[in-house]
Amino acid sequence: MSLTSHDIYPIAKRHALSVVTMQGNAITVRICTYMLDDIPGRLHWVRELEVVCYDVCNTVARLLVPLFKNAIHLKSLRIPYLVDMLLLTQPRIAPALSALHHLKILDLKANSVERERKEELFAIQREMLREMRSRPVELSLWIPSFSDLSCIQHIQTIKRLTLSRLIMDNEEYINNAEGPQPLLSWPTVSRLTLDCCRLSMSEAVQAFPNVRGLRVEYPMGSTSMRSVCWPHMDYVEGPMKLFEQWTFNCHVHYLMMTPMLEFESADDVTVLDTVRQTSPRILDLSAPATPELDTFWAKLADTAPQVRSLEISIWPLCSEMDLVFKTAQQLLMMAISQSPRRWTN
Repeated sequence: MSLTSHDIYPIAKRHALSVVTMQGNAITVRICTYMLDDIPGRLHWVRELEVVCYDVCNTVARLLVPLFKNAIHLKSLRIPYLVDMLLLTQPRIAPALSALHHLKILDLKANSVERERKEELFAIQREMLREMRSRPVELSLWIPSFSDLSCIQHIQTIKRLTLSRLIMDNEEYINNAEGPQPLLSWPTVSRLTLDCCRLSMSEAVQAFPNVRGLRVEYPMGSTSMRSVCWPHMDYVEGPMKLFEQWTFNCHVHYLMMTPMLEFESADDVTVLDTVRQTSPRILDLSAPATPELDTFWAKLADTAPQVRSLEISIWPLCSEMDLVFKTAQQLLMMAISQSPRRWTN
């Protein structure tokens, strides 16, 4: 080995070890064994780690305990849709994760588990979160109830938060604490993602008062009864059902309404009302090519004169390609009539 190569090798090695992804049981076992054979020279250089397995064997779970325990400089850990199986297979993983000091990104989204083992899983998770020494800025969790949400109350460094399957009135996983519960709030959160969650808009605003970016996937039907909203939003993304349930009466710079399987007169009203109330500068819509869209574009142009960028995704149903071309022609004419404003499609 040349002198130059000899000098570069340790730098290249540290760089290669800084980001590690383990996919599948066999590869995970090999990498864990390799790292644990030289903890100071290998594992201590790992900064970002992702573990992706569709099932977990006992060997993997056993090896991950010392791996997590000794990855003392780890800053990012992603275990998407796997942490539930790991915690149930090897509960010692929980204190190993809690003991890490430098995590800034932590993805612990869980998968669905058997009903009879859910309470066991969430008991382990609650204890792990309460004892968490790291103060992450990005956190993703399966949080089923109020009591589980309260377990991260002490983590007031979170800026980007993803919650899955949170149901605020969940009676299956009740809070065992006696007396009135304290008001839960994370004023540091600026980006919020809700996946299969059921909570009202007022509850969301109360818990996360400074959110500027919101993404909602599969809302579970909690209608906003009061006119409560954030003062200003940079970005809102969600399906039509979200905008039917929550009334956004604040300015939204970038509004994205995700694909609609159908487009009916009720959707027409929902879209136009939402656009009128939020006054977006950037509007992103996605819908099927149906005859109902013929009159929609002119209404949209009248409703949204402030829009500077319009992105529309149209897909044909059956053999309705002629509707797609007709829609494109309508949008082109609308763009010309709205000049000098810039429209993109």
